[in-house]
Amino acid sequence: APRSGEYVNVLTATGNNITSRGVGLTRNGAGLLAIAATDGTEQIVAYSDEIVNLAADALVRVRIA
Repeated sequence: APRSGEYVNVLTATGNNITSRGVGLTRNGAGLLAIAATDGTEQIVAYSDEIVNLAADALVRVRIA
């Protein structure tokens, strides 16, 4: 299993517009990653390491939280 601070490519849900590196990501209902709420109500499992606007489910490079 990946450890905190390691970089991996993970499947991220369509419709997520990741506008900067370091955006917090959480698991969605389908088990894919999605942008986490910024109010602390969702567990952040990873941080984005690239900027991308997803028009379909795709691999995104992230740093494990």
